Amino acid sequence: EQPELPIGYLWDAKSKVQQEVVAKTENWIAKDTYEQFISKVKPEDVEKNKSGLVEAYTYLAAFYAKHKDCENTKINFQKVLDLEPTNAQAKNFMAKPCK
Repeated sequence: EQPELPIGYLWDAKSKVQQEVVAKTENWIAKDTYEQFISKVKPEDVEKNKSGLVEAYTYLAAFYAKHKDCENTKINFQKVLDLEPTNAQAKNFMAKPCK
């Protein structure tokens, strides 16, 4: 049985990101966990999970950019902007999106 609270997935993803930072690797081990976090956030709970969602969508955008998947990079940065319209990283990308 999987836990239903998104926060557990968020902290697991954060932990995985730190593991990669320490190991100096780019295996993107947090991708699936961030996707699980996103899927566990109910529509009525978006506002209270906003910072975690911005973090998750930013990570996913970086993953897709690294893998040269422009469409999914745009989709995830747009989700960042929907949550946080002043996000500089997302705004910069959307001003000059990949081709």
